[in-house]
Amino acid sequence: MKLLSHISPAEVVAHRVIWSVPISAGVLIVIGRTGDLRNAVHSPRTLAMGCVTAALGSVNWGSYVWAITSDRGVNAAAGYHTHQLFSVVGGALFS
Repeated sequence: MKLLSHISPAEVVAHRVIWSVPISAGVLIVIGRTGDLRNAVHSPRTLAMGCVTAALGSVNWGSYVWAITSDRGVNAAAGYHTHQLFSVVGGALFS
């Protein structure tokens, strides 16, 4: 990641999104789960949850890339460890 410090964190995240879409589509085609994607797209609730999840994931990854390129690697590592705790607590409270 340090080698990418001359590239903006937003561009790094954009590349991750752009490259993950065709790879994910290929995996869905190979395992025969395109029907699940079709059902998710036609369900407004599932589509909204997917958009919120994607936005949160983008913010998470963007903050990590920014921290690494700004010489805040220790902070990024601490954030990633505490993120796991908040995920478990959030899952327990909201499920």
